[in-house]
Amino acid sequence: MHVYKVKLDLKHGSCWTYKTSNFKVKAEVKYLFPLITKNSIFEIAEIYSNDKNELSDFISTINRRYGNNIKVANIDRPSSSKVALLYYFKNFDSSVTRVIIENNAVITNLSISNGIEEWYAYFFGEEEILSNISHGLKRIDVKVENIDMEKTKVNDIKMI
Repeated sequence: MHVYKVKLDLKHGSCWTYKTSNFKVKAEVKYLFPLITKNSIFEIAEIYSNDKNELSDFISTINRRYGNNIKVANIDRPSSSKVALLYYFKNFDSSVTRVIIENNAVITNLSISNGIEEWYAYFFGEEEILSNISHGLKRIDVKVENIDMEKTKVNDIKMI
């Protein structure tokens, strides 16, 4: 068995993240927790911009466009701030998170800008895992822009 450190650059046209291509904003998902029995994912994301009006316009756009799919529980943002903190739920069944988890992975980071989601994860298994991930992402209409992978054998990892 091998461990793969993987960076996936994805375009997900049906997700709010794709709207970052229309605005000068960046986002970091700070917390991602699958609630599999409820078919949901709870996420907290920080949205950044150098322009508070651009940030406000972005928040308004995603609230209007994705209100049925993403439930925004709170937007923590004073009117002068250039950072918004969003709490929301997404569907688990048709998610990138599900594809990654079902392929024995641990998600370590997710950032978004210019319509691209940058996923960082560790996968445990063999090389066919990448084709499984690619097929799973294609089924949910997610386009893989780039994959960077670093392979390590488990017996090469020092246990503490």
